[in-house]
Formats: sequence, structure tokens, C-alpha cells
Amino acid sequence: MLSEFLLITPLEAAAKIGESVRQHRIARNITQTELAERASVSVSTLKRIEADGSGSLRDVMAIAIELNIEHDILNAIPRPPLRSLDDLDAAGHRIQRVRARASRASR
Repeated sequence: MLSEFLLITPLEAAAKIGESVRQHRIARNITQTELAERASVSVSTLKRIEADGSGSLRDVMAIAIELNIEHDILNAIPRPPLRSLDDLDAAGHRIQRVRARASRASR
């Protein structure tokens, strides 16, 4: 299961979300126009989301909530790979150093 999340790209996850939206809409016998109206998005936005998953998070979630599949959508988003606490700590130190340099440069 973890390897599945590590191998999927953001574009693949978005496409998977779009396909899920389309399948659930069709299974419920709802037209694109009807779903778009219920979710307060344009029909073109819904078509774009169904085609390749591209759309704002707000629009995707509004549609998912209307279809009652918001948990499915959130589960389709890839998780970052698990890392050790040492790796996370080192990453935190790098961010702090970059912020400190940026702060000094802006003075």
C-alpha cells in the first residue's frame, strides 16, 4: 500500500480524482449540468475536473461533497514517503537557515 503512494505522481492522482468524480456522477445518474449547479461550479470546470482532475481544491471538494465522496478524494492524494525523525529534523534546520538568510538580506 505504501509503495502505491510513492509511485503515483500528482498528475496521476489528479486524473484518478477526475475519473472518480465522473464514475460517481454517472452511477448516480446525475448530469454534468445538474452536478455543476448543485456544487456551485461552472459546467466547464466540472468537465475539466472529470477530464484530467485539473481544478481548484475548492471546486474539487465542493463536487466531492455533493457526491458524498470527499473521503475517497482525500485518500487519492499521495502521501509523502515516510522519513526518519533525523531527516525531518535536518529539513527543519535547513528551512530555519534559509529564513534567517532571507531576513538578513531584506534589512
